[in-house]
Amino acid sequence: MSPVFEPERKNPYEKTDQSDQEAEPAAPQAGMRQRLKGLGYEEGRALLSPDGSGGADPSGIGSEPAKAATPAIEATPGEPEGLGVAEKSDAFGPGPAAALDSGGVAMTDPGGVSTIPPESRRMVRFGSTGKEVVYAQDRLNAHGSDPDLATDGIFGPLTRKACLDFQKSHALSADAVIGPKSWASLDGPPQVGTTAGGGTSGGSGGPGGTMQYDNTAYPIAAPPVGTKRDVPIGDINTHQKANPPDLGPTIKVEDAVTGTITTNSDLEVHLYWVIAQLGMRARWGSEVDLVVQVGFPPKGSTVGVQGRVQLRIDGAGNATASFLGGGPAVVAATYSDPAVAITAMKNTWHLKDIVAGDKPFSVDDLNKVNAAFQRLSSGEAAALNGIVLKRVTAIVEKGKPAAGLYSNSNQLSADGKTATSEAVISLADSAFAHDLVNFIGGKGDAAPISFQLILHEVGHAVESAERYKARAAEYEAAADVNRKVAVYNTENTAAEGARNDVNTALNAVVPTVNGYKGKVAQEAAPYVNSMSPASGRTGDYSRTKTSDDNAAAEAAATKAIQDRDTQKAALAAKSAAHPALTDLKDLSSKQDALFAQSKKRAAALKDWDDAKAVDKTAKGAVKATEDGTSTKRLKRFKDFVTTENIKELTEYAKTDTAEYYAEAFSLYRADPDYMQTAAPKLKAWFDKGEHLK
Repeated sequence: MSPVFEPERKNPYEKTDQSDQEAEPAAPQAGMRQRLKGLGYEEGRALLSPDGSGGADPSGIGSEPAKAATPAIEATPGEPEGLGVAEKSDAFGPGPAAALDSGGVAMTDPGGVSTIPPESRRMVRFGSTGKEVVYAQDRLNAHGSDPDLATDGIFGPLTRKACLDFQKSHALSADAVIGPKSWASLDGPPQVGTTAGGGTSGGSGGPGGTMQYDNTAYPIAAPPVGTKRDVPIGDINTHQKANPPDLGPTIKVEDAVTGTITTNSDLEVHLYWVIAQLGMRARWGSEVDLVVQVGFPPKGSTVGVQGRVQLRIDGAGNATASFLGGGPAVVAATYSDPAVAITAMKNTWHLKDIVAGDKPFSVDDLNKVNAAFQRLSSGEAAALNGIVLKRVTAIVEKGKPAAGLYSNSNQLSADGKTATSEAVISLADSAFAHDLVNFIGGKGDAAPISFQLILHEVGHAVESAERYKARAAEYEAAADVNRKVAVYNTENTAAEGARNDVNTALNAVVPTVNGYKGKVAQEAAPYVNSMSPASGRTGDYSRTKTSDDNAAAEAAATKAIQDRDTQKAALAAKSAAHPALTDLKDLSSKQDALFAQSKKRAAALKDWDDAKAVDKTAKGAVKATEDGTSTKRLKRFKDFVTTENIKELTEYAKTDTAEYYAEAFSLYRADPDYMQTAAPKLKAWFDKGEHLK
């Protein structure tokens, strides 16, 4: 049977805050029934527990359902259960594979709430309805509400629970009232950091945990002008005396630039103020780097002095606020023109392209990306070879927003003859959204927080680089096999036709040759007898099964053709007019054509076999980059952190091992001082280049 196209092989795509200071509504007492009716609740639907706390109703009517995998629908006040509700549609829509980081995306915001400053928005709470509630539900979902909320515009018990959970995890007053500070926090990125690609949010949640990195954009209100140190220190003392305490016994502020700090100076007051605002037990075991006010507004101005403050709270609640420098972190304006930047960066980093998705890169974006890339070693930068850098407005993965994404794909065309491979790092608006309120790094290497996101995506590229390139080679090898098969099939079909021509010519001449008599037959016999081996051996040559058989078959066919020609010449010498010389001319010509076509077929068969050998080697090369279902690089990382019991450095790193690797890589390159403090053994592992083995 003739070889056919090998089956097509496809590879799937290989990832804010302080208290609102708004009072919890008092539990309903006298007149509860009238107030509930005013909110639209019917008699008998006890959505609040008898004491007004919002607990489960003994009757089960209106009580919160058990946790479900699908979005929960909250009943509309005043309507029987199951009526007056809408199924929740996917508020974010489909997205590309392997989303990594989070940030702003196209949200469920039919009323344009997101365009209204947080301090100007309507306050919403339990019982509220309207466009603000729709937007709040959407943002709570983006921040990981469990279960997902229906964006139905009804602030019911599930929305209340999600609001409380969010406020508790973001150092806000847990009052289930969404006011200016909660609005500002909800607007912030849920997880900024991955596929993809990663993010961080919050500390370790209690004493004794690993020092986690927190890149939340906490909107800290500035202290009133003239505030003295005793005000924030008093708040800190209150935190320390809470049961359980919100802060440990040791509190420290420092000026890391000058090495000294003046008592009751603006800087000292503001550093204590930061500790007082973020000194929450939920943030124990964390570091956050913020651009905040560090000095009161100069005379004649309403804008305070901004500076970079690092706040570390250890696992026992002891806090240190360090002033690392003035203003937001900035990068060198290496380029002033986007076109020039794109050309230079493509050449420097060997990128395949820098493209606009639904928006172009600004020169500021490009300078930040270039500066982040400059932190890479040569081995790490090699992972950028051939990558496409893309700028987009938003990224959505599985209905969730993402600020960055690394993805790669390998595909074969429909005919199997063309392989395409592409690796892309996409960056959304939200990747750069918080560069004026957060930074990353220490006193001497502070950078915009976007560095963490950019380097996180590079981390995914580094981790998967060997396998991606091996798979690209595998797909090209498979395509080459299919191309070679197509050539072979053409040549094999032509060889079959040439054999048929030989058989037709042979059948046509047999009666004539068999009619030779006497001397004519006797003289023709050697030539006639040479025709059968010539047909047989050329036929064998045209049917070899592997290229290893070609040489022997070609030698046998060559000898048979030579023997035939020798006998023909001998007959012509005896009798130049012998009829056999004319009668066997067509058969001889067809044998020559079959021999020539057999050579073409043999060459195509050799090319096919060689392509199959390359394909086999390519498959082996892919396996050599893998350990089970993961890359060897990822497996080495997992084995190391498991053996050394190094816990995830961010909340987002807990997503899976690939995100842990990318988060660790980004922190290693963006903030080595943090890495040395939080996980010195892991930093040493990176220093030795183990992540590239």
